[in-house]
Amino acid sequence: MLGGGAVSDDPRWVISLADVPSDSTEAIDLVGVKAAMLADLAQAGLAPPGGFVLTTAFVRDYLERDRQWPKGASPQIRRQLKRLEKDWGRSFGKPPRPLLLAVRLSMPPDGEPPMGAVLCCGLNPDLAEHAGDEAGFWNLYLHYIRDFTRRVHGLDADAWDSLGPERVDDPEQGSRCAQACFEAFKKETRRKFPTRSWDQFKQAVNALLDAWATTTLADATDLDATSQAAIIVEPMGPLSVRAVVFTADPDDPLSDHVRIDAQAGPMCMMEPPPCETFFIDRGEAAENMGLSTGAAPSLEELVGNRAPAGELLSGEQQRHLAYLALRIERRLSGPVAATFAVGVGRVVLLGARVLGLDRMAREVEAVRAELMERLARRVAAGHGPWMRSALDERLTYPTTLTWDLVRRLADTRGSLGRLVRAAGYRPHRPLGEEGFLECIAGRVFADTGRLKSVFLPMGTSLRQEAFDYGDGDDSLLDFPPRWPSGRADGHLVEAMLPARPMQWWILWRASRRCRRLERQVVQAWRRDIVPRYLDWVAEEQRKPLDRLNDTELLEALECCCRTLLDEYAADLFLPGWLGPTVFNRLSAMLEQVMGPEHGRDYALTLTQALDDDATCCLGRDLAEVAAGAKGLESFLAQYGHRAAGELELATPRWRQAPGPLERMVRRLGAEAGRGLSARLAEARLRRSQALEDLPSHLRRWGGTTFEADIRRDLATVQALLACRESAWHFFTMGYEQIRRIVEELGRRAGLGGHVFELHYDELSEASSRSAEFAARARRRHQQRQATRRLKVPRRIETEHLDALFEEDASTDKGGAVGRPRALSPGLADGPARIVTDPAGADVEAGEVLVCRAVDAGWMPLLLSASALVVEQGGLMSTAAIAARALGVPAIAWPGAMDQLRSGWIIRVDGHAGRLTVLEG
Repeated sequence: MLGGGAVSDDPRWVISLADVPSDSTEAIDLVGVKAAMLADLAQAGLAPPGGFVLTTAFVRDYLERDRQWPKGASPQIRRQLKRLEKDWGRSFGKPPRPLLLAVRLSMPPDGEPPMGAVLCCGLNPDLAEHAGDEAGFWNLYLHYIRDFTRRVHGLDADAWDSLGPERVDDPEQGSRCAQACFEAFKKETRRKFPTRSWDQFKQAVNALLDAWATTTLADATDLDATSQAAIIVEPMGPLSVRAVVFTADPDDPLSDHVRIDAQAGPMCMMEPPPCETFFIDRGEAAENMGLSTGAAPSLEELVGNRAPAGELLSGEQQRHLAYLALRIERRLSGPVAATFAVGVGRVVLLGARVLGLDRMAREVEAVRAELMERLARRVAAGHGPWMRSALDERLTYPTTLTWDLVRRLADTRGSLGRLVRAAGYRPHRPLGEEGFLECIAGRVFADTGRLKSVFLPMGTSLRQEAFDYGDGDDSLLDFPPRWPSGRADGHLVEAMLPARPMQWWILWRASRRCRRLERQVVQAWRRDIVPRYLDWVAEEQRKPLDRLNDTELLEALECCCRTLLDEYAADLFLPGWLGPTVFNRLSAMLEQVMGPEHGRDYALTLTQALDDDATCCLGRDLAEVAAGAKGLESFLAQYGHRAAGELELATPRWRQAPGPLERMVRRLGAEAGRGLSARLAEARLRRSQALEDLPSHLRRWGGTTFEADIRRDLATVQALLACRESAWHFFTMGYEQIRRIVEELGRRAGLGGHVFELHYDELSEASSRSAEFAARARRRHQQRQATRRLKVPRRIETEHLDALFEEDASTDKGGAVGRPRALSPGLADGPARIVTDPAGADVEAGEVLVCRAVDAGWMPLLLSASALVVEQGGLMSTAAIAARALGVPAIAWPGAMDQLRSGWIIRVDGHAGRLTVLEG
């Protein structure tokens, strides 16, 4: 017998989970490791006991008998199916209440299944007329046909796209598409597609065992019995949400929350919808659900509470799932990842595994050693030191493809070079070969030793402080070095006296040219650049990507990247790039008249809630949606290309995954929406009032002579800053088109989301080397996940590499946490709410939002917040501009998320840049 041990005269080919022996060794020998674990949890009341297992004896006999089922196995399986039908009150694959099955392998905990589970066995055309939504049924069934064909028969279902759409609008169309698929299947296999439930089940079992045997049994006679496979069969019913619950967040294992990754839609979809993440405090889950006292709610209590319409999981369901996972953690004596399928009136535990944190620690150490070696080579080549870049606010832990495109965007041979040359600077030519950006442990850094070469040729003797602004703005390229004019221009950069005449001349020329551009660029931007750009985007969006062959698709991608990243980006970002310099000049004049604190605060008030600012408009329109004055469809038509973490190419846009946005809007509610509209109007009123009161304030402070200059610079800066965030709004339109093309390439190559882990130059071979690239992409994804556990300082000094990644991420060389600084004026108290990911997060009215950084995707949460605390960002960051647009007090405080706790009552003073813990 394979794997050792003889099979008895009356072998147990099939056994229910409830009947698996309690002895762990005997259970593993009988049903495999994963099924034994599942049976143990079922018998402990932590999983429904309804499923059954085709035992390891079944598998061994199947392989010995030339892949034929053991004699006598079929009657045993049919008896188990009858029991399931009775327990669930449903018939296997029969109307009107069909029972569906999930069929999967029982592998060792660290084993990699050769193919995924076969889900929804039992679906067939006879169920259509009994479905409440016939069109919905046919969409589910078409997904099932493609999935079954791909998994069980190894056919390329993508080749059937011409047979009909993946989604149909009416039952007749669905029936025709299904019939076309049946005919194509028969042509390819010379067999009928299995519509009988029993045939589907047999083919699914055989396919799983054949895949396992092909990939695992190099020498079957030497295979240890403990690594044998078994087949787990579980009832599914009308399950619609798959939730993976981590009791230790793989991205942040030391955190005090339980993480839930949930997906909606048919369980057999070939391309599952984007994952939505929820975070539940461990203490809250344990205390609220009675874990500390041992009181255990039943599974019926768990699934009896249905999520509100449009939501994947209600708050109570999230807490119940977190509670169940914590009980499983206690049972298995270690942090776990538990997979649940939740539907109407039922929940099924699909599996649980102990998280290999030791293995993860080894992976992290390997990544750390590799990074140390790479940085050491960079230092030896003359690079460094490094400091966090402004891009780090918008992009963390980028995928491989995203980083390739971001480096291209910041290439001095492309858009960045065009931008700085338009401003009169002369970037160092060789800089374009390596650039100045560095992705270190998933965070974006700028090489400060090379940064000055963005503006001037090598050999300049400008002080390094030229690029380290005193206001704490982390944006190293927020505004360029300027010739010192002798006026109150704020944080201008001065050249050292020994600088060569050429450097002085470049700075003088750039200063004059920037002054001229400040007055002219906005008009050209609105009249010419943006309309021409929008015409190009519209033309690109009309391209039928599914009709292009692979060569044409790659050409379309390169054309799109070249046009957006190498050309238009410079024109789009130029006004916003000039804006901070004018703001500093305006602020410096007001500070000179009113004093440092009052002057900066007044400048912030004069530049808040700008009417043409895309961030302000987004907040205004979102408030109207919440108030019911505007539909979500029209909002998505205008802003659907935006998202949280939108610079990451792999991130689905709002129009692709509107679920989180819908829930956040629903939580805001009509009354809150009307209140938000009033708050926006109040912010605009404060700005108008501040401008009206300007003459009286200047007279009181004795600065009337500055009024003409202040008004001139104010008009200029308001126009420039309105373009700053609007540039990102327009840029992401073209960026979405790049994502669409890459997604199509990934779909054709069978890589799905893994395509974003390929390098740009690898895309041309994605289809021909899909298996190799899929393995390579998975490896890169694992390494990227490991980097999330590394603590990265804000500065990396070349002489301190030995201690790199061991210091707190919020400190510099082990120093104290940075001081808070003001971003948006105002004063507010409230409970802190620490949020790491806006998807699935909830901020109640009056709470203070505490997060790392902010982009457009955080706007729904910011609308509810009474104040904002971010770890990163300066006065011209998206966080600051968004907070000023909404009239929300805001400060930046490096290390805030480590220093604060959710629930603490804190006070945020956006005037003085101060945070006070009132209760905690």
